[in-house]
Amino acid sequence: VDIWASSYSFIYGNNMSSNIGGGMYSDSSTPTIINNSVKFNGNGLSGVGIVCAINSNAIIRNNNISYNDDDGIFCLLSSPQISNNTLLDNNFGIVTSGGSNPTIENSTIVNSVTNDFYIGGNSHPVTINSTYNVTSVYFQDGTSNLTAKWFLHTYVNDTLSNPIYGATVQVKDNANGTFDENHTTDANGWAQWLVITERVQNKSGNVSYTPHNITVTKNGYKNDYIEVNMNESKYLTITLTEDE
Repeated sequence: VDIWASSYSFIYGNNMSSNIGGGMYSDSSTPTIINNSVKFNGNGLSGVGIVCAINSNAIIRNNNISYNDDDGIFCLLSSPQISNNTLLDNNFGIVTSGGSNPTIENSTIVNSVTNDFYIGGNSHPVTINSTYNVTSVYFQDGTSNLTAKWFLHTYVNDTLSNPIYGATVQVKDNANGTFDENHTTDANGWAQWLVITERVQNKSGNVSYTPHNITVTKNGYKNDYIEVNMNESKYLTITLTEDE
């Protein structure tokens, strides 16, 4: 499947497999690519599952991209939104080049033959709640990096297990960073879907921003504080005690 200079392409429910070459190529387009099977492309020749080239900021969601002879997804000068995909047993899981900054959310990259990520050309991909082998990341240059983030959900209740509305949940990272945000619990006691950075990885190594400090305050209650290691998405319960 080739798409050129298109803004309204919708690619849904296809089997793009066993091609002598790649499964899909998008150039200067913004396609929506959902629920496709993209497997076994290449047949010994170079075969990429999905290529996003030259400002192809696609939506790539709920696809199985596996067993391709080259990359699962290749991004060149493009920053697609990649979510809920499985990338299994490709030569490279995701390759970025030319200043590509894709977001990879709720996805799994596993058993890549060479590397789960190959990052170069001043690219800065971000993963959110996604799993891959941290030791299977290759950086082609010194300016590119890979940021790993997770979801934090915090539930605040009282000693009778009643949810507390309007509590302030303050989240701060460690001394390596400057992240400091306040969030307010809803009527059900939740501050949900907070996106928290675990680490930034580059050619020189990793900079960790966790553990994080979580402080919860509410008028009429004693403050509470915990420290949490954000190496995965987490649900927390914090119980506040009434002031005496």
